Amino acid sequence: MADIALAERNRQCDKFLGAKRGM
Repeated sequence: MADIALAERNRQCDKFLGAKRGM
């Protein structure tokens, strides 16, 4: 359960970083 939550959090962080990088 914790792993899934962590993965989901990581995915959101990656998406945010990706958008920032694109900018």
